Formats: sequence, structure tokens, C-alpha cells
Amino acid sequence: PDDSLLLSMGDVAGHGVPAAAEMGQVRHLVQAYGLEGRRPAEIIGAVNRFLSALPDGHQLSLWVAILDPASGRLVHCGAGHPPALLVLPDGTVQFGATAGPPVGFTLAREYREEALRLPPGSRLFTYTDGLLESTRDIAGAEQRLRQAAVDTKDLAAADALTRIVDRVLSGTPHEDDVAVLMVQLTEEGAPLEFELPAVPESLPRVRRAMRIYAGRLGLTPDQVDSVVIAVGEATLNTVEHAYRGSPDALVVRARPSGASLIVEVIDRGQWRSVAQRGRGRGTRIMEGFAGTVQTRTEPAGTTVELTFSVGRLLG
Repeated sequence: PDDSLLLSMGDVAGHGVPAAAEMGQVRHLVQAYGLEGRRPAEIIGAVNRFLSALPDGHQLSLWVAILDPASGRLVHCGAGHPPALLVLPDGTVQFGATAGPPVGFTLAREYREEALRLPPGSRLFTYTDGLLESTRDIAGAEQRLRQAAVDTKDLAAADALTRIVDRVLSGTPHEDDVAVLMVQLTEEGAPLEFELPAVPESLPRVRRAMRIYAGRLGLTPDQVDSVVIAVGEATLNTVEHAYRGSPDALVVRARPSGASLIVEVIDRGQWRSVAQRGRGRGTRIMEGFAGTVQTRTEPAGTTVELTFSVGRLLG
């Protein structure tokens, strides 16, 4: 509900139906505790207690992280899992902290979290140990992973993943499963686009996303407030008036353009006229904080475009 992402990767020891069934249970546990708002270390601790209580429970390596994609803040925790790899926009590579023991190994263990902030344009890469243990030269495989992550940082994520795996495995036959997960944060100044249900609960999420995005572009606090207020009013109007009966979606797009910030609030509904709505203050509020406001109504829906003349962008 707060737009954070729950990321996880696990690798069960053993094979066959019992191991697969246990992994399925663990996946449901991770999702359930994540939706409750538990922190990564709490989630791993709960999984550890579950597996330790089973008479024939397996051991499991597990990595769990919670990422705020707007601010880039990541909190992660590992249990017997290879350390995550972070590739910064300048090509610098960092490995996460060494993880604790696998879950299901012992109850007498508290797992510790690590917090870091991923800058725009960075990539986070996590994987199972099958990627590094295909040969007996684990140190060499780790070095190939590091170099491949740097060499592919400008490629699209899917292409980068394929090349990284091919480079690390180097054509070596491998018996263990290999799973990889990459998270790509958009670059500094990249356009913003997201879609949410056109319901009142979405309004704080829109305002928060616009506040962080406008701040990243280098707007002053007063300019950020103007963007948040005007876009907030545009989305409020969409929620209140765009749909009759069952609400659909609202789409928000924002992009820098020269010394301006352009924001579009888009719906797929059919608005009632101002007289039918019984109010017309929304447009006046938007015009009071944005440089220009344009409304385009078409059969497929309505687009409200707000242009903010901010004088400078991206510092």
C-alpha cells in the first residue's frame, strides 16, 4: 500500500517434491509477512522459526529486501545467501554484507539488516549460489560476475542479465539451478509514469511520488510545493468526476523539458460539465500554482497538462 517493493530470493537445500513444497510454503510466508509490514529481518526470523519447527524441515538460503522505488532506500537481510551486488551509475561495484546462516539451521539466531540508498541509474543484482559454484573457482566466478555487471551496465536489463549469466558460467556444465534477479532504478531526470486506481486512497501516493520526483530534479521547496498542490488537485478532480459508477485508473506522467516541468494527469472516463459538477474551483487552484493548465477531452478520456516554469532543472 505504500508503494514499496518486497523482493526475495530463496534456494532450498535438497531436491524433489518435499523440497519444492517447502519452498512454496516459504514463499507464501514471505508474502504474508511482507503485506503485514514486517521488516526483512523479521520476515527471515519468522521463516526460520517455521522451518526449525518442522520435524524434517530443510535448510534454505534466503534474501529479503524492501525497496522504496521513489527514494531508492533499500533495507535487506540475508540468511546463507550470496551477497547482493550493487552497480552504481559510474561503474563502481559494491557487494552487500555477508549473510547469516541459512534458515532452518538453528533457532538461536537473530538476523541483522543492512540499509543503503540506491542512487538513480543504479542496478541491484541478486542470485543463487548455483551461479558461482558451477566451477570450483568461486573467486574467479565472482570476479567474472563483477566485471560482467560493469560491462553491461548500459544495456537493457533483460539483455544484461543474459550476458552476465553467460559470462559467469563460461559454458561450464552446471547441475544446480541458477536464478537471478535484477532491479533497475531509472536514471536521474528520466520521465516518471505510473498508474493507480482512481480512488481517494491513491491521492497521498500521487502527492508523495511528485514531491520526491520534483525534489530530485532540483526544484526549490516552494516549487516542489506548487507541483504537489497543483497535481494533487488534478488527480482529486479525476477521482471525483472522471468516472461514474465503477472507478477505473488515473495515469500520471511527468518529464523535464528545458526550464520547465510538464505533468500530465490522464483518465479514461467521461467528465460531467462544470455546471453538473457544481464546482469549478479545481482549475483555478491548478492555475494558481502551475504556469499553464491545458485540458484535452477526447472519446478515450481526458488529459490535464500542467506546465511549471521552474528556471532550472537537475541542478
